[in-house]
Amino acid sequence: MTASISGERAPLTEPTRRLMAAAQEIAPVLRRSADAAERDSRLTPEAERALREAGLFRLGVPKRWGGAELAPADSMEVTAEVALACPSSAWVVMVSYVAQQIAASFGEQGRQDLWGDGPDVPMCGVFGRTRSSSRTTGSGASPTSSRAGDCPRSRCTGFRRDP
Repeated sequence: MTASISGERAPLTEPTRRLMAAAQEIAPVLRRSADAAERDSRLTPEAERALREAGLFRLGVPKRWGGAELAPADSMEVTAEVALACPSSAWVVMVSYVAQQIAASFGEQGRQDLWGDGPDVPMCGVFGRTRSSSRTTGSGASPTSSRAGDCPRSRCTGFRRDP
């Protein structure tokens, strides 16, 4: 079975068909990991590895840097296919795609820093309501940032209100 985001599906591009087939191939791994991913609020190492090796963390990476550079509608088709096996994995694929789309708008040096060594860079992101913050040293965690614990290059940006 394949998923679709619309009642009528436009012809899929070759990269989209290839990535949907890759999602179908790894579906057994994702299904086995689905309960643990839901319970633990993170992907299992097996699911993360399967998604990475299938190229599903490259959906929004520019072609120049080894990614698929899918259009948003195509990324949703691929993500829907992943969701048939594991909704948590689909969520992470979607979050990665959005973060990659934002990162692709960075200057040339930023793209080089991210993808110069290859396109398989774990990415995360969060958009949400304004929160209070305080100055701190070291690193922190956000209960609303999907995959932050798995991403070595996550950044936190915010606004500071002076008293």
